[in-house]
Amino acid sequence: MFEADLNNDGSDPEMHLHATPQLVIDGSLEDATDLPMGYEISLLDMRLEEGDAHSSGIRIGSQGGNVTCRVTMPEDVAVSVKFTFARGGEA
Repeated sequence: MFEADLNNDGSDPEMHLHATPQLVIDGSLEDATDLPMGYEISLLDMRLEEGDAHSSGIRIGSQGGNVTCRVTMPEDVAVSVKFTFARGGEA
């Protein structure tokens, strides 16, 4: 599980937060596309504070607080999570 603290100025009431798991290979980050068999990674769910779990993104609006993400973890590899923001709900 990954955790991050979200500080939000509340300037966009339609702001969305997305999380993308990444495989760490020799110090570089690889997205979940075209990974070899056995190294597949995916986002199981994410949530803001004690809110509902979501599988792709969260509408944060003016909220802030603790964000948690659960991801699949292949054996013997490192995984990271990249957070991105989308204004007005854009992907």
